[in-house]
Order: sequence, then C-alpha cells, then structure tokens
Amino acid sequence: MPPLEARGNRSLQMNFEHQIKALIFYHLEEHTSGRHLLQVLGEDDFAREVIAPPEGIKKSSFFEAVNSRGLEQLTYVFQQLQAKAAKILPKEHAELGNLVTIDGSLIDAVLSMHWADYRNGCKEAKVRLGFDINQSIPSKIFFTDGKADELPFVRQTLLPGQTGVMDRYYQCRKDFDLSAEEIATIYKLRWNIEIFFGWWKHHLKVYHLIARSEQGLMAQILGGLITYLLLAIYCHKHHQEKVSIKRIRELRIKIQNEARNLEVDLPTPASQQTGLHNLKEQQWRSFAIS
Repeated sequence: MPPLEARGNRSLQMNFEHQIKALIFYHLEEHTSGRHLLQVLGEDDFAREVIAPPEGIKKSSFFEAVNSRGLEQLTYVFQQLQAKAAKILPKEHAELGNLVTIDGSLIDAVLSMHWADYRNGCKEAKVRLGFDINQSIPSKIFFTDGKADELPFVRQTLLPGQTGVMDRYYQCRKDFDLSAEEIATIYKLRWNIEIFFGWWKHHLKVYHLIARSEQGLMAQILGGLITYLLLAIYCHKHHQEKVSIKRIRELRIKIQNEARNLEVDLPTPASQQTGLHNLKEQQWRSFAIS
C-alpha cells in the first residue's frame, strides 16, 4: 500500500491505520455525524483505547485528515478487499455469466459544496457503482457531481467478458447470447443494486456527511464500501450467509461485550496499560480479515 506521509515538518496526528479504523467504526456503529464520532473517540473507553490515536485526536486534525488525506490508500484497500471477496464468495447465478450492473445514487450536498453541481439552489453529488450481481458486492466506484453524464462510466466499469446490466438511459445495443427468459431473469436481478444502495444508506449511515470536500466525501464513501466488504467476508466465513442487519447487530454487541469483559477482568494499573491496549487491539482485529 502507498505510505501515508505528512506534507510538512509536523508528524501526522492521525496515521492511515487510525483513519481507516475510525471510518469503519463510524459506519459500523451508526454514528450520526463527524462530531458524534469525535465525542465517542474521546469519551468511550473502547473507542479511545482501540480506535483513536494514542494521544487522542482534535477536531481540526480529524477533519483535515478526512478531507485531504488517505484517498490513495483507501482506494488500494477497497481494491484488495474486493478482489478477496470475489475469490471466496459464492456465485449465485454463474450460469448467466459475469454480470455487472451499473447505476448511480445521489447524495444530498450542502450549498457550500460548490463542486457538487446539480441545479440552481440544489447541490448533489453522485456515487456510481459497478455491482457484481452474482456475489452482491460492489466492484468499482466513481464519484462525480450530480448531473455528470453517465455513459462514459460504462467503458470504465466493464471488463472484457463481463455483461453490463443497465437501465434504458445507457442504451447499450450489443447483441446478447442469452435467451429471452435469461435476459428477463437478469433484469430482475438488476434490482439488487437498488436494494444495496437502500440497505447501505440506512444501516451503515453512509450518507451522513462528515466531509465537505470532493476528496473527503470520496474517502467517506470508500470507508463505507470497505466496511461492507469486510462484513460480506465476515458473514460468509462465520455464518455462510450474506450481510444482514441481524449479523451486524450481533457483531456490535460482541464488540461491546468483549470491551466490557476486558475492562472488568483485567487489572489496570499504569504498568499494565500497554498490555490492556494490546489485548483490546486483538479484539478489534478479530473483525479484520487476515
């Protein structure tokens, strides 16, 4: 992974590991804003010990990191996790070929986000995804202002051998080597990306903005996709299931219980604080994918 480096003489208050853990924690625990997350990082014992930098993180440093750093690293992590998920998750409709649906979802922006052009008096950004229908996971992401043309993203999304499944606006006119019944089935499956967008927004709070810059919002969206891919791998490995809110709630409760158990069972004089931190770190990493 490309290293995240400070741009000046001062060392980073929030390195990339802290940044990505904070973004995953933000989505996993359904925080409602960046200020909410910062308060938790400062006051919640588990978050302070395991997620936040050792010296804590100030508001200015946190938002500076989210809005201006880490995009290259987050993109790398997303691509690596997507490749890993594609190898291990079952293909539900393999007989229909390598199916990728392409669609976008608007994100409400604030008027100060001048780059998010949509129409007079209204700012919108747009996430455009390539979504693997067979495995129900995102495969590629693009991010634009709300009214940018969608057609150019078809060639950027599809790889040789993949079948693109899109709405009529894209007007793809190539012939299919599939029967009418198979095509009808495929277009029925296209609705899976709409289900994904709705689930992703509702349960992971992806569109509760913590950034205002184009780069910062892209970093937040990538954090949400990374969280989803981690959950998809986790649910398959441990439960042989797709991602569900039931399993996410179980995971949230498990993290809370393990944190409480550590606090109750372990002595915490100053000489043992380092060991406590390391054990809590292991609990958090039990969610990570080796």
